Amino acid sequence: MPWKEFNTVDLRFQFVLDSFQTGVNFTQLCAQYSISTKCGYKWKERFLREGKEGLLDKKKTPKNSPAKIAEETILEIIKIKNNRKFWGTKKTLQLTRLNSLIAKFLTDIQLSAFLRKRD
Repeated sequence: MPWKEFNTVDLRFQFVLDSFQTGVNFTQLCAQYSISTKCGYKWKERFLREGKEGLLDKKKTPKNSPAKIAEETILEIIKIKNNRKFWGTKKTLQLTRLNSLIAKFLTDIQLSAFLRKRD
């Protein structure tokens, strides 16, 4: 006998339909589907707002990243580091007048000299 395959969206849809039936205890229904009540209310609310499309998984990445460095800034930093190869992160930061994210960026792309760790 083969395993039953379930589509996540179909299970969520079935859960929402079961939750609209009269006389159903919502907490017990959530326990039957092995989800929290918070998650159950979320799916029910999404279904009411967006229909079956609301039951699809949403992206978990933020819409914008406040810590992201602009591409023009990155190009400027690379240009400075290529012209002044012996400058460290400190001088580059002073010249560009930007925050410490640049230090992380320079270390990531290996344009900054690494500090020797103490023994």
